[in-house]
Amino acid sequence: MDAAAAPIRVMIVDDSAVYRGVMRQALSRDSAISIVASATNGQNALDELAGRDVDVILLDLEMPVMDGLTAIPRMLARKPQTRIVVASAFTSQGSERAVRALTSGASDCVQKPTSLGGGLSLDEYGRQLLSKVRQFAPREQSREQNPRSPAPVTPPLSAPFHAPFHEATPRVLTIGSSTGGPNALTAFFKKLPKDIPFPIVVVQHMPPTFTRMLAERIEADCGIRCIEVTAESALTPGTIHIAPGDHHLLITGSPGHPRLVLNQDPPENFCRPAVDPLFRSAARVFGSTTLAVVLTGMGDDGAKGAVEVARTGGRVLVQDEATSVVWGMPGAVVRAGVAQQILPLEDLARLVGRMAERKKP
Repeated sequence: MDAAAAPIRVMIVDDSAVYRGVMRQALSRDSAISIVASATNGQNALDELAGRDVDVILLDLEMPVMDGLTAIPRMLARKPQTRIVVASAFTSQGSERAVRALTSGASDCVQKPTSLGGGLSLDEYGRQLLSKVRQFAPREQSREQNPRSPAPVTPPLSAPFHAPFHEATPRVLTIGSSTGGPNALTAFFKKLPKDIPFPIVVVQHMPPTFTRMLAERIEADCGIRCIEVTAESALTPGTIHIAPGDHHLLITGSPGHPRLVLNQDPPENFCRPAVDPLFRSAARVFGSTTLAVVLTGMGDDGAKGAVEVARTGGRVLVQDEATSVVWGMPGAVVRAGVAQQILPLEDLARLVGRMAERKKP
């Protein structure tokens, strides 16, 4: 690490001394990471936060005194810029808690071994921990520390993509998101009209089980019908369609009769589901009536697909850096030269809301 570069300051919060030791050992492999505090429950963690600066909190969800779900909003109220990575077993109950945490403000999650002798190996658990923490490194460190950090995207075209933005109603809204996405999606959809007049299709980088629970949480919190797509089906106005974990989601058919299909083609940008296949398919079917939105996320998934949307005359919006947890995916679209608007999350939602209102009688 460059001597002038500030370390990533981490707090470990877990009631298990064994897991605290495992996390400490894993993070000690990287000299760019400094463990500045540890705590055994949410209340202890809040007490520690009062007197120190922390960049990333590794947070267990099941703890005595104060559990992780209770602690998250209190931690963010005290230190809004701190990123929280929750640790959860990917069981049905553990996944549900993790999704609740992610829609409540946690930035990411990591699979916690169900036992220290089985399930996810300790080596893999350690690699995941390092990857999750490194993504929150300052930008000048991130590419050196993480080989999957976004590389510059060469602008493929220029002048055709700088036409004035128009607020005509789209025929489809496609959204891509990753790190920080569940919370961003919830905040975004809360600002939209409940009777949205066009279909919405979302790719959020998540494993199986999580995507179904994310759909349930969004519908409950936002009041808009939201489903995980599980088979070929019609694309329905007024509905949010979520890509399932481990499957790409594409639009086929015609603008008058669009359908959704799933496949398990190879991952793109290390991801399945990936945003690029969705955006490409939307551009083929809906052309200039496609609206593509890229929210917070690590990497550059969505940039190439956004280029295809722009080539067909569609519109491309991205979340700004200040309100993104990680400005990898939105930044890649900006570098590709196809972002027509770069806006804070709430302003993005207001703009899309105005488009929706235009179509209402």
